[in-house]
Amino acid sequence: MEITHVYSEKGYVVVSWKDNQPDDKYPCVYLRDCCHCSQCYNTDTVQRLLLLEDLDVEVEAVKLEVDNEGKGVIIEWSDGHHSNFKSGWLRESSLKPDEIRKKQLSYYTGEKVTWNNDFQSSIPTFNFEEVMMDDHTMLEWLLNLDKFGLTILANVPCNDQQLPMLAAKMAYLRRNPYGETFTLITQPYQTANLSYSPGRLGLHTDQPSLERPPNIQFLQCLKQAKTTGGENQLSDGTQRTVGKFHSAYRHPIISLDLHCNIKAVNFSNTMRFMHMCTVPLETHKPLYGAMKLFNDLIYQNMVEFKMREGDMIAFDNNRVLHGRVAYEINEGDERHLEGGYMEWDDIRSYMRVLNEKLHG
Repeated sequence: MEITHVYSEKGYVVVSWKDNQPDDKYPCVYLRDCCHCSQCYNTDTVQRLLLLEDLDVEVEAVKLEVDNEGKGVIIEWSDGHHSNFKSGWLRESSLKPDEIRKKQLSYYTGEKVTWNNDFQSSIPTFNFEEVMMDDHTMLEWLLNLDKFGLTILANVPCNDQQLPMLAAKMAYLRRNPYGETFTLITQPYQTANLSYSPGRLGLHTDQPSLERPPNIQFLQCLKQAKTTGGENQLSDGTQRTVGKFHSAYRHPIISLDLHCNIKAVNFSNTMRFMHMCTVPLETHKPLYGAMKLFNDLIYQNMVEFKMREGDMIAFDNNRVLHGRVAYEINEGDERHLEGGYMEWDDIRSYMRVLNEKLHG
């Protein structure tokens, strides 16, 4: 991409492009802060060397020129420093509103697609071995997990080493009270935890009482009960029909981001605190009504399927609620799942590294 002209306005640098794309306008202080010369930036550590105390917020471009081939801009600043910006970096760093939105999705969190029960037949499914062996498949799986909040990995070897191996390839598992992973083996008369019982589990997110509930949850089926029942139920808590519950943020069952989009759902009826003494007296009945309506809606939008031995589901615990249909279990039979958690910060860091490796 070639630059035809560069000029300054008060506090700004404006770049014109040969391919007739609209001009790009950059604040002077932004470009001065982003100087990539060896005095201002360490390319080995990918860290800024210029300290804020040395940055003049009122800096101006006193001299501007396009290099001989139109592939960059050379700037002399009012603080006496010189910077050279390549055309590719300038285009990538465009501050046009639509470009900012693209970068927000690319750098921090991808595009989200909500779903309802129609999603049953199109849940993204990937072969576990291909994900482990091929970087392109790995990235495609993670992009779908980020986009839809729910994926299935098929043909996972039925042992308890596969989830730690998968996590280690990306980053690491988040520790939980049981260690790095947790084991769910359902047997008759098991009463240590409702998850171990064959009874019905309502739709919920895991560990909503924590200050930072886990982001991503994995459940791997090593052995499925031979009886009927036991289907997994999953529902997208960010489905647009729950938008009317924005006021519940203060509780917070539903929390919002700065743009008033649903950021996270924290809901588990079985773990809900018995003493709602922090809720004003007149708010109790409306709150219960809102929770019941929210509960109705997530069940209307859910998908339901029975995991097969060798299946692993991965889902966004801050978005997708999960539950289970009740089932019977006979003497000598068992249902064995292995589970674990990971964090989006670690996964997205790995995705950015993987994307740069594959696409430059």
